[in-house]
Amino acid sequence: MNDTPELKKATISVLLANLDVNQITDRNKNKGNNRLAKYIVKST
Repeated sequence: MNDTPELKKATISVLLANLDVNQITDRNKNKGNNRLAKYIVKST
């Protein structure tokens, strides 16, 4: 399969954008967990 340089650039851009979205989502999940952590009472 012979991809044009433009297609390769577009594919890489989409992959990098997807990676950024995943990192932001993970960061937001962690922030939410940290925010709730002080309200969670651990039973021992």
